[in-house]
Amino acid sequence: MNFINPQLFLGFPIGQDYAAKLKSANPHIIALFVQNSGDYLQEVTFKNGKYWGKFVGNIADFSELELIETNIISILKKFVPDYPYDQVPLVLFTIPGNAG
Repeated sequence: MNFINPQLFLGFPIGQDYAAKLKSANPHIIALFVQNSGDYLQEVTFKNGKYWGKFVGNIADFSELELIETNIISILKKFVPDYPYDQVPLVLFTIPGNAG
C-alpha cells in the first residue's frame, strides 16, 4: 500500500512587485542561495504562485518556525535589501511528498 507523505513548506510569495525588484539583483547571488536542495532556499510552485522558502519537516514548535522565518528573510534581504518584508507574510502550506 502506498501512502502520500505531505511535507510542510514555509515560503515567501514571489509576487510581481518583488519579481520586478529581483531584476536588479545579482543573478549569481540568487543562484547561490536558491537551489533545488540544500540549506538555503528552494523554489516551490503552489496554487499558481511561486514561493521561495524551506521545507520545515514536522515542526510543531512556533519558536522554531519563527527562527526559520528569520533565516528566510535574512537570505531574501541579500537580493533586495530595501523591500518591506514585514508587510508580506510568509505562507505555511503542505506539498504532497513521495509515495512510500
